Amino acid sequence: MKKSGLSLIFLIGCLQCAVTSSFAESKTDSLGSVIKTTSSDTVKLKTLNTLFKELYYAGKTDSAMSCAIYTKSLAEKLIKSSGSLDAKSAFTIQQQRIVSYSNLGKLFLSKGVFIEALKYDTIALSIAREAGDKLNIANAYGNIGALYTSQGNYVEALKNEFASLKIDEELNNTHGIASAYTNIGNSYLAENNFPEALKNHQACLDVSQKAGFKQGMIWAYNNMGDVYENSGKHEEAIKSYLECLKESKEVGYKEGIAVSYANMGAIQAEDGKYEEALKNESASLEMYKQLGYGQDAANLYLDIGEVFLKQEKYGDAETYFNKGLDMAVSSKYREEAKHAYRDLSGLFETLAKRGVSPAQNWEKAHENYKLFDNFKDSLNNDVTTKKMVQAQMQFDFDKRESAAKEEQLKKDATEAQERQRQKFILNGFIIGFILLSFLVFFIFRGYRQKQRANIIIGRQKEEVEKKNSVIESKNKDITDSINYAQRIQNAMLPSDEEIEKMLNEYFILFQPKAIVSGDFYFVSPQAIKGQHGMRTIVAAADCTGHGVPGAFMSLIGNEKLRDAVEQGKNTGEVLKFLNNGIKSSLRQSSDLLDSTRDGMDIALISLDKRLSASGWDVQFSSANRPLWIIRNGADDIEEIKPTKNSIGGFTADDATFETSEIELKKGDSIYIFTDGFTDQFGGADGKKLTTKKFREVLLSFRDKTMKEQKERLTAFLNEWKGNNEQLDDILVIGLRV
Repeated sequence: MKKSGLSLIFLIGCLQCAVTSSFAESKTDSLGSVIKTTSSDTVKLKTLNTLFKELYYAGKTDSAMSCAIYTKSLAEKLIKSSGSLDAKSAFTIQQQRIVSYSNLGKLFLSKGVFIEALKYDTIALSIAREAGDKLNIANAYGNIGALYTSQGNYVEALKNEFASLKIDEELNNTHGIASAYTNIGNSYLAENNFPEALKNHQACLDVSQKAGFKQGMIWAYNNMGDVYENSGKHEEAIKSYLECLKESKEVGYKEGIAVSYANMGAIQAEDGKYEEALKNESASLEMYKQLGYGQDAANLYLDIGEVFLKQEKYGDAETYFNKGLDMAVSSKYREEAKHAYRDLSGLFETLAKRGVSPAQNWEKAHENYKLFDNFKDSLNNDVTTKKMVQAQMQFDFDKRESAAKEEQLKKDATEAQERQRQKFILNGFIIGFILLSFLVFFIFRGYRQKQRANIIIGRQKEEVEKKNSVIESKNKDITDSINYAQRIQNAMLPSDEEIEKMLNEYFILFQPKAIVSGDFYFVSPQAIKGQHGMRTIVAAADCTGHGVPGAFMSLIGNEKLRDAVEQGKNTGEVLKFLNNGIKSSLRQSSDLLDSTRDGMDIALISLDKRLSASGWDVQFSSANRPLWIIRNGADDIEEIKPTKNSIGGFTADDATFETSEIELKKGDSIYIFTDGFTDQFGGADGKKLTTKKFREVLLSFRDKTMKEQKERLTAFLNEWKGNNEQLDDILVIGLRV
């Protein structure tokens, strides 16, 4: 007696992460309406893949195949034009393309064509990897694992199924985890490893119960029943099938209900519990008839007939065998018809052996066995013949379709060309007539308007001249004010005579973007608290902004720097006091939403010339600006990194700035600068100068005097800038021991 069980259905059903369409009634009409009316490509693809599930689970495999092929073609067409799509839409289209490949793999598996199924599932895996789509990577691994299980290659099956489980666990994908455990359990069951099979189906049950995933619970109970049945534990198998039946009834899953009854009936018939077997198999038969599953119903007629045969109720057995045969023949279920003839032959043989009309029943047994044998040979021949006919029909169809398409394309092209020519002539005539009419109209109107316009223009010219006079006067006032501000700012900066008294060989390249500058330099002799003697303070500062706003900041910065130098014991403390002074002056606070965030970047050095015989003792602290050193005779620049904080703005009140101690020997040179020089655009390609290029320029004339270095830097900057606008204030200071 064969078992009308759910094992194979679940093995295939688990290939997809979501299988809720198994519970829903057919929605093909409404889905078809969405496909026809929607203007969204992504919605159309998703709906097509949903339609595939409805067709597949309804047993309409040919329609499902056409749907999957069309979906794949549409997705690939859209992918080719994905340059006009946003990233989210392109990714969604790629996901639906992957699903279409998986659907094709599923169809070929159901048809027993393993190589084709593996091809499509492998392509789905490759696309999912390329797209970084982990969910579909996991699905593809699960599909491939189930394929290998169906072929008996359990090593490859488990390798892919465990890979699927690992990804689903990373994604916390409950449905995928349940599906993976089911596939793993089925692989172990197929190789009769019952303990491992039971352990994985139990894991599927645990995960599904925790998540309230009814489909997974039904999988688990059914498959655990299969494990128990195959290992001879019929009582435990019945309990599991009863749980499967209970859960299926709760969600109204009629196929699960029918299969549960059939599975229990098969075990009870095997155990000799014929009445219980008949009750459950009859319930399964009625459910399959409601579902319209003719093939399963035919199987159940034969199963019930076998139970009656075991009970020696030969009349009932013959009745059910004939019902199964009639349904199989009328619906062309040839495999079931073959089994019906075999069962009838066995029935009549039994009757003949028992002495019931021996001659007549031996003849019936022989006739039915001949029909069984003919069907067996016919089925084998039909498989080969069908494949050959299908291949020839497909070839002929493709050939005719290709020729028809080519002919239609030529015809369409000719008609389109003629329509285009006629349209061009007609449009030319219409446009010419319209242009001529407009020309006459505008000539006449232009003549009239020109007379009026000359009067208006004369008046407007007088008004413009008056306004230009006012603007020129205001511009002169503004320019005079800015020039006066420049004199104030220059007065703030130390004079060349003052600097020469404090420094030996030096240069200061100072080139504001506008008349006034947001950059400023600071050179001052200063007694540092807690130290003996005088030191020279040199700084290059870059305030927020340039022009007039930057100039205001530079005035505040210069004043607060003088105060900070008076307070700090070293350069780091000077910057700390400067930070607090700027924030206090500008009333900057993290508690005030409307407080300004202006500030400055600065490089500050303190020179002690007491070692003038051999060199200088230098302290350096900085807010975002480095110190460069070119040692005497060196071929590269040594850089002292800055503290990554600005002065003022978002910098905390208690921020600290690192103090670096450096010893310079005679002939060593040091450089501090703002970012205006390195950020200037120019050169042959109009690109930014960059810090790297600035290094190369300095090194190229490192042996020149400081005065010559300034001249060469200035010439290089002017040549680099060319006709480009200066982007920012520029300040570079160089000193040599």
